[in-house]
Amino acid sequence: SALIARAPDQPRYWQQLSGLYVETKQERKALAVQQLMYARGLLRSPEEKLQLVQALRYQALPARAAEILQRELGKGGIEKNPSNLTLLADAWTEARELGKAALAMEQAAALANTGETRHRLGQIYSELHDWPRARQTLTLALKRGGLNNPGGAYLLLGMANYRLNAKAE
Repeated sequence: SALIARAPDQPRYWQQLSGLYVETKQERKALAVQQLMYARGLLRSPEEKLQLVQALRYQALPARAAEILQRELGKGGIEKNPSNLTLLADAWTEARELGKAALAMEQAAALANTGETRHRLGQIYSELHDWPRARQTLTLALKRGGLNNPGGAYLLLGMANYRLNAKAE
């Protein structure tokens, strides 16, 4: 920390401090150092920023992880691709911000347009009880194919159909 006091804009000193905390099993302190680095603009590469996001999720801080990831995706600090958008949706889901999770997953599905991304989006719509969108999205997911768990998609589709038919009666 004496080196940081002398040269606060040197990322390697901060990284050394964070690494020291990790080695001594003080993950919360290591995470605090990483967050300070982020706030000071010392995390420059997308990989460093994604590591911070993952560390925040690991330490049960998904809302903070999602906020950072969304900010970085918005300003181009992290590439807006299906994988990173799915990561954002997962963080928002963990934070119980399902509306925000749906928006992120919609973007991922638009870019990837695979059965699996549509299935994930259908899961979120189901959690939101948006049965018309869930049915539409899950139907498309099953048509696209390539699902890791097609049985789960059929189950959610059945639930959506049941809910929509119960409303119609």
